[in-house]
Amino acid sequence: MADGDDDATQDGLIVYRSEAGIDAIDEYSRRLTSALRDRGDRARYLGDGWPVLRGAPGPPPWILLQYNPFAWGRWGFAPGLVHGAVRLRRSGTPLAVMVHEAWLDIEDVRSAVMGAWQRVQLRTILHAADLVLTSTEALARELGRGARHVPIG
Repeated sequence: MADGDDDATQDGLIVYRSEAGIDAIDEYSRRLTSALRDRGDRARYLGDGWPVLRGAPGPPPWILLQYNPFAWGRWGFAPGLVHGAVRLRRSGTPLAVMVHEAWLDIEDVRSAVMGAWQRVQLRTILHAADLVLTSTEALARELGRGARHVPIG
């Protein structure tokens, strides 16, 4: 499920998300990529997971990671995503993270356990990021770290 050229290392931005199906983040990712291309920027949307980037001959110039914990793992647990973000950081590939949903609100013991690992997971990913964007102003304030709100139509 990729849009655009097959070369994962082309100049431009790679908009990247999990293998999840069609939803609002998918639509947003496709529209963002299309808008960037319409203005003459090179951009590509990859929706088929980290393996696409593993065998690439060189690092892509930028990756925008679309983050919602539940899109990356059961109960929002995605250690492979954390590992991939840290590897990108070590490789020198600039990483921007667009946080659509941060973590589960804590309401009981089950949500406290899930919310705890989701918080650690996201904080580790954000630590690896060069730029943090959010879909709401409240989420930008909650995350801190210079997170910037980007309105989504």
